[in-house]
Amino acid sequence: MNPIKLDVRGIGDVPSFKNNKMIARGRLITNPKRQKWMEHCIQLIESQLNYAMQTSAGETLTGQQALCWIAQSLPCDDSRSFIPELHITAVDCTKGEEGATITIERIG
Repeated sequence: MNPIKLDVRGIGDVPSFKNNKMIARGRLITNPKRQKWMEHCIQLIESQLNYAMQTSAGETLTGQQALCWIAQSLPCDDSRSFIPELHITAVDCTKGEEGATITIERIG
């Protein structure tokens, strides 16, 4: 299996999600601006995962089949039995280019 590489950058300052809940109409919600950033980030990752899908010579998988392929390509959860190593490298960047490059690959 080839590594899956996701690039999330250039979508504005990465907000802090720690301690950012607020009460609105008696409900605890995430700050709407941060929620919008999070939804944009999720859409970007989903788009890259769909694009990374391999196609065969005669057909392109769509809909539910595509989602199953993506789910089967990733670890079941964040259990240490599935993710025994985690490598993080911090790099300085220009304002507005904050983000991350995430590479998921099978090591063993």
